[in-house]
Amino acid sequence: MKNSFIWGVHGIFLIDFLPEGEKYNSSYFIENVLIPIHSKRSEIWKDSNRRLIWLHLDNSKIHNSIVSLKKTIELKFKRAPQPAYSPDISPTDFFMWSYVKNKLKGKLFKDIDALYEAIVEIANGISMQLKKEVFNNWIERCKYIISNEGKYYHKD
Repeated sequence: MKNSFIWGVHGIFLIDFLPEGEKYNSSYFIENVLIPIHSKRSEIWKDSNRRLIWLHLDNSKIHNSIVSLKKTIELKFKRAPQPAYSPDISPTDFFMWSYVKNKLKGKLFKDIDALYEAIVEIANGISMQLKKEVFNNWIERCKYIISNEGKYYHKD
């Protein structure tokens, strides 16, 4: 199942599950991720109407398609660099999904909507302090990759 999770220290801003039968393509990404995030711009990034807003997206073909890149620029988003061989650099990848999976362990859900609601509840329950720690860890991971000329991030 393809999903998108846009979040930061100040909250969870978008969780999108690709509906069954839908294709994850540039049009879907633009309509269900970029435009909804742009519409929340003033809520997410206070006092930021004039500057570019940074987004950290992985290097998927959909995120890097010409149409997606053009829309990203049009909506005044700037992509944070994502090293080609560091899939675990994203806070969603190295923290969020394992955190959510641990909280969901052993629970059964009657349908996708119930699962979605449980994920939203878990994500919204993460303290600001823990989110700050995660994003500080992200900064350290980025520094590691930069200082090691793009090498894959790993803990020593």
